[in-house]
Amino acid sequence: MSGKSDRAKGKLKEAAGVLTNDKRLEREGKLDRAAGEVKEKMEEAVDKVKEKAREIVEHDEVHGQGLERTVSPGSPESAPPKK
Repeated sequence: MSGKSDRAKGKLKEAAGVLTNDKRLEREGKLDRAAGEVKEKMEEAVDKVKEKAREIVEHDEVHGQGLERTVSPGSPESAPPKK
């Protein structure tokens, strides 16, 4: 479920809780709404990261640069091959 749909569901539950004087349902609605807001922020952050990654890859392709794999010193990959 997306953040927007969680927020909408939360608003409906919260309103139903207020109308029926059901404090538990009202709290559930507030929680769903808050969870939806967090999901939306996460979705926005993921979209920004994906867009930035696309920009980097496109830039490298245009300028003939590839993404190089780096190896940390001391990692198993940096050791010389065994004979």
